[in-house]
Amino acid sequence: DIRLPDASGIDVLRQTRDVQPNTDVVVITGYPTLEDAKESIRLGAFEYIEKPFTPEFMLNVAKKIFDRRGWILRQAYINEFRDYIVPLREKENPVIFYKEGVWARPTHSGLWEIGYDLRYEMAAGEMLYVDFLNVTKVQAGEPFARLLAGSGKIIDLPSPMTSEIREINTKANDVISALMKEHLSEGWLVWLARVVPLEI
Repeated sequence: DIRLPDASGIDVLRQTRDVQPNTDVVVITGYPTLEDAKESIRLGAFEYIEKPFTPEFMLNVAKKIFDRRGWILRQAYINEFRDYIVPLREKENPVIFYKEGVWARPTHSGLWEIGYDLRYEMAAGEMLYVDFLNVTKVQAGEPFARLLAGSGKIIDLPSPMTSEIREINTKANDVISALMKEHLSEGWLVWLARVVPLEI
């Protein structure tokens, strides 16, 4: 609030920027002035709101803050794990789904990325861990990895094609953990191996 009993809300905003610069601050006042509005925005206030307002209005402001926070988290996640995730919808390198959630897609390098659609398992909220099998060649339909769930459930992940495994995603479990923690799985898949198809 701009007019606090012992201080100015502008001063509190200024001090907040020094102590916690990433804090989202909403400035409210019953005595709006152009100068206060400009100073609030200059200091990084998310909103400058005139009293009176309804609880519904303030809830909408809070929703805008959380929506923006979600976008920032999503961008940070994408930037950190960009080489280990696959956009679900991409025109140049489309994802080709096989039965039981297994998928593959060609890449520009000539290799194929293969993986498993983890979203259904994530929806259950269980901890998940990918255990890669010690194989370099795999037949279509044979497992190349296993998915271990916190409940003890084990899911064999069959290869969608007969192939030679050239690379495994060593960051897969870190990526899955981040996906679950930040609820960012929508729109992204985690590739588990890059392979050379021997038969398609």
